[in-house]
Amino acid sequence: MNRRKRIMRSKILFIYIFLASFLVAQQNPKKLQKKKDPIEMDAALVELKEQYPDLIFATDSIAVVFKHQGSTMKCDSAVFNEKAQYFEAFGNVKVNMGDSVFMDSDYLDYNGVTRFSRSRGNVVLKNRKLTLETQELFYDRVKNEAYYDNWGTVHDEDNTMVSKIGTYYVTPNRAEFLQDVNIVTNVNNKGDKNFIVNSPHLIYFPETKDVNFLGNTTIEDNDNPGDFVFTEEGTYNTRTLISKSTKNGSLHYDGNTLKGDELYFDQKIGYGKADGNVRVERPLERIRMKSDHGEYFRSTIPTLKKDSVFLYSRAYAAKAQGTDSAYFHAKRIEGVQHPDSTYTIRGFTKARTYNVDGQAKADSLIYHNKTGIMELYKDPILWYGESQITGDTIRAFSIENKIDSTVVMGNAMVLSKVDSIYEKEYNQIKGRFMYATFRDAKNNIDFIHVEGNAQSLIYADEEEKDGKPQSRIGINRSDCAYINAYIQNKEMEEISCMGGTKSILSPEEKIFDEDKYLKGFTWRGKEMFADKQAFLDYVQTVTEDVEFAQKQVSKNIVEEELKELEIQESSEKEEEKPLEEEKPKDDRSDLPKGPALPEYFFYDTVGVTLEENHENIKSK
Repeated sequence: MNRRKRIMRSKILFIYIFLASFLVAQQNPKKLQKKKDPIEMDAALVELKEQYPDLIFATDSIAVVFKHQGSTMKCDSAVFNEKAQYFEAFGNVKVNMGDSVFMDSDYLDYNGVTRFSRSRGNVVLKNRKLTLETQELFYDRVKNEAYYDNWGTVHDEDNTMVSKIGTYYVTPNRAEFLQDVNIVTNVNNKGDKNFIVNSPHLIYFPETKDVNFLGNTTIEDNDNPGDFVFTEEGTYNTRTLISKSTKNGSLHYDGNTLKGDELYFDQKIGYGKADGNVRVERPLERIRMKSDHGEYFRSTIPTLKKDSVFLYSRAYAAKAQGTDSAYFHAKRIEGVQHPDSTYTIRGFTKARTYNVDGQAKADSLIYHNKTGIMELYKDPILWYGESQITGDTIRAFSIENKIDSTVVMGNAMVLSKVDSIYEKEYNQIKGRFMYATFRDAKNNIDFIHVEGNAQSLIYADEEEKDGKPQSRIGINRSDCAYINAYIQNKEMEEISCMGGTKSILSPEEKIFDEDKYLKGFTWRGKEMFADKQAFLDYVQTVTEDVEFAQKQVSKNIVEEELKELEIQESSEKEEEKPLEEEKPKDDRSDLPKGPALPEYFFYDTVGVTLEENHENIKSK
């Protein structure tokens, strides 16, 4: 029998109390509690159908209302199973869960016993700080958790997060995302740049804006996608833009990479720090670096397009040269990308270099990657071919990855073994300033120019004749204003001594041993590395105090930026002046103070080729 019963704006409260329920409740107090707090429904129109005796069909021109344990749900229509404490809601579904948590959808079903709901169609969940949008959402009121498994979007005032699977924990306030997770930061463009986070698994804390990563994650600069942070595990704050990696972290910038066991990076100020197995890779310059600790700085001055990396403790850099590499080491290694895109490597304290052709040692060094010029400061020494060069400052000029020539300023001295048989016999030339070239097939010196109290001590031998071996003529000692020496196959072919010349050739047997050496002579061959492995083994013994190194790094950064600004301001002032005929620049501003050098020592820095420079000096 079909019958309908209409009740206008009547409140219907259905409460079932059965003896069986009472008996069960006595055994299980939790179930009794649930029966004492049933779902309440309020509807303008209800309909009972004989074929569905357990169901109530409800509609209301304003809203059908359900209430249960502090939550209120409104909809256009509903089907309610009072016995099972279950209902389905259709159309304009709105839920107020209390504690400022609201949810809208096209459809919802809810089980009052398990307190579990499922929402479908344009689902929106909101609280004070966060909004979740998806097409299907499951909500567990017992655990206070909402989750989706078929794509959803979560956003707050700063960030937008998209993932295939997501869970929002109302208490505590956090969200967890799985599979193809994407976060866009600073969606409202409040002054900071936009960054995009991609991860397979992360946890987001809306109150603090912290993100925890679990899996291969990238944080990309939206304006420069090639600049990003990578990590397998770590944290990121979308407000401070600070990331911390605890597993396989790397910073990628302008095609370069900084890696470490632990990595810290502040995207706002362009500062990064790496600890443990630190590596720097610069493919364009073919440079790689390693150390225990490292720091990265990008200039905070917009007009200074510059970045620096500082490495300390077991630090070294390697520059690929053909099939081999040149190695640079010091207690602190600095790599600098200058505003004009040139790159330099600097070594501070106990600097060393090594390659198969030569080695060098000094307190500090600078290597200019573009020009191949290496500068050595404070007690420098250069071993190249079979020669040893010392002085106050040494500049070595390279062509095609081999040293072509050197300029030595102050207390210059070059030593070359006469032959491999007599260990104590050395040809020696010294003076205030020196220019030498290395152009024979075995990288030995072929020309030397010295001036300023120039001195030489040369072993003189007769030429081979008719198959007879060379015989020793004697030892020639010269003192003059300047010397030009020409060497072929390690033998002195010609030496000219000019200006106040005093030259004496004496038989070797008439010269005391102590007079066979110029003042200041010291052969330091024992300080050389036997091979590359010996160099790398030495690097592992040189550590640096981290706190001290960081203070020095900070000081250097401030000084460098002030210097760059001065250069920039000076350049801008020059541009404002009337144009004048451009003259070659004499690039000596960064050299140590001391006696002035002759102009021809600097031909190579004012547009003249090294070959022309060589000829100019010889002509003097």
